Amino acid sequence: MGRHLGASADVIIAGAGIAGIAAAWGLARRREDWTVLLVDPRPPLSLTSNRPEANYRNWWPQAAMVELANRSIDLMADLQSSGATFAMNQRGYLYVTADAATAERLPARIAEYRGAGLGPAAADLLEPGEIRARFPHLSPGIRGAIHALRAGSVDTVGLGMAMLEQERGGGIELAEGRVVGVDVGSSGVRSVTVWTPDGLEQVETSRFVDAAGPWAGDVALFLGVRLPIETVLRQKVLMHDPLGVVPRSAPFTIGLDDRGGRPPGVHIKPDDSVAGDAIKLGWAVDQNPQPPIEDPACPREFPHDVLARAATIIPGLAAYLDRDPGIIDHDGGFYARTPDGMPLIGPLEVEGAYALAGLAGFGAMMAPAAGELIAAWILGDDLAGWAADFEPARFSGQYDRLRTPPGSAPSGEL
Repeated sequence: MGRHLGASADVIIAGAGIAGIAAAWGLARRREDWTVLLVDPRPPLSLTSNRPEANYRNWWPQAAMVELANRSIDLMADLQSSGATFAMNQRGYLYVTADAATAERLPARIAEYRGAGLGPAAADLLEPGEIRARFPHLSPGIRGAIHALRAGSVDTVGLGMAMLEQERGGGIELAEGRVVGVDVGSSGVRSVTVWTPDGLEQVETSRFVDAAGPWAGDVALFLGVRLPIETVLRQKVLMHDPLGVVPRSAPFTIGLDDRGGRPPGVHIKPDDSVAGDAIKLGWAVDQNPQPPIEDPACPREFPHDVLARAATIIPGLAAYLDRDPGIIDHDGGFYARTPDGMPLIGPLEVEGAYALAGLAGFGAMMAPAAGELIAAWILGDDLAGWAADFEPARFSGQYDRLRTPPGSAPSGEL
């Protein structure tokens, strides 16, 4: 990343995570003559974008999210067709329950999601016998499951680098720095002030994109805008599975049951990106918002807690509770989420200012389509009808009233 900035840029983007890179990619594909300046104090894809669950799905309860996800998956496939080599599989998402009442409600859940625009082939409803036949590593107590089919894992960093490299010659520039101010005049954005290792620099521009991930709310305050987002800590554990408890072909598996007053949503999957026998465990056990920090201290008890909960779904994992579990990594990052669980993609109250934020836990899967959409806003292109569902203006004047209820998660969030 370079240190010296130019005197001006056609667009300045705060944040070089997956969202910021996608925005730059979306713009560079259409305007090769523009200079798109990505500003971040860290290397690209090195903070939250490097700590994701790294999955994708079109399985959403909101029609606009289905549309955005389908478009994004199509764009990822196009990138691979053009020669990009990032890893991506389609093993699906497997939602499981050991509760009879929850199992009885699964057909209604499938109908709800299909009502959001998913076709009849979007998911399979599995009865206990079929579950045991297809996934014998699961607990025999599993009473029902939904296997969402257009879903799987994706290499987030590889995807981001593929977008960056595809359009690097189209005017995308990377700058090591931090946005510390935005000058706004009567006609809108006029310039952006950036702290760099060599001092403060002011870059003229009339277009500014806030894609600062967990810090998007702070950056928006430079514009005098308050974004309706809150940040929550999300953790994951990577560990060895020398016993081969989780088959390498297993889908991303999510528990639907709460136990002992603790939330559902524990999830397990094989992860070949680190080691040939690695598995990844996650659980959004803490729903309490807190201010983001770059390197959060993750609770020491989390690896044991998530492993114990995962073992209720995959009993073989219990073997690691009484031995060194072979932890490869335990880390976390902050996700920025909105009250309705959908991202902010579109113009802000200040002319020339835009947000691409609030992609809590789905940044990678939605990034290509989100970048395409924010580019359409900036360039004045025609917009799909569902684009309005992501406009920040949907929360205008309602920020405090629409806060996420304490201890809960928006619809669709794991």
